[in-house]
Formats: sequence, C-alpha cells, structure tokens
Amino acid sequence: MHSSLSNGVNGTSTTAAPAGPPGSAQRVAQRRVPGLAPPTDEPATPKKGGKKKPVSAAAPIPDATPAAAVEAPLSPEDKKRRALKKKLDAIEGLKERKARGDVLEQTQLGKIATEARRASALDDADDDRPA
Repeated sequence: MHSSLSNGVNGTSTTAAPAGPPGSAQRVAQRRVPGLAPPTDEPATPKKGGKKKPVSAAAPIPDATPAAAVEAPLSPEDKKRRALKKKLDAIEGLKERKARGDVLEQTQLGKIATEARRASALDDADDDRPA
C-alpha cells in the first residue's frame, strides 16, 4: 500500500500533509486573519543582550535637565488661559479660511460665532492674573 494518493494531474501522485495541532512544525500554511498584520520572522519583543546600535560621534548630547522639568506645573488658571488662546487661534484660522472662500461646516461657523465670548473670557482670566 502507498502512503501517497494518486489523484494528481496526469497520473502524478500527491502526498497528504500530516495533521497536527495548530501552530506545530508540521503545519503547511498559516491562516490569514483579516485585519491582522502578516506574520514576520522577527520576535514581537526584542531579545535581551542583542546587538546595540553604535552611537554616532556627531549626535548631540541632551541636557541633564530638560526645560519641562525645570518649569513648575501650570496652575488651573494658566491652563484655562492657554486653552482659550488655543481656541481663539483656531477661530482665527477658520476666519482666514472663510476669507479665502473655503466652504465651512456648520460646526465651524458656530465656533466662529463664539469668538467674542471666548475673547471676553480670556480678558477676564488675564485680569484675574496676579502681576
């Protein structure tokens, strides 16, 4: 008796792939899962003690204390002022787009309509700011 099948083309025989548990070495082809990245030969996490990239002599050395670590955290009032300034800058950008002839969405037009209220809130926040 043969271990091969004779259902091939033109009388050639084909062998059946041995069955095994999923992920075993006997598996012939991997299944593709839609939306999942294709498998790679590289491990998902780097190995410890692997090759290290050489450090270039021209690479600048960062300061020991970054500027963000030196500054004190912002107070809630400062955060509010910063947020208002950011919103007013966005409104200015929308107004420039409208002046160029771009068609704005209803939500963008509504944001432009809040400019006076936000500017007033920023003025009030600046008035409350200690000197």
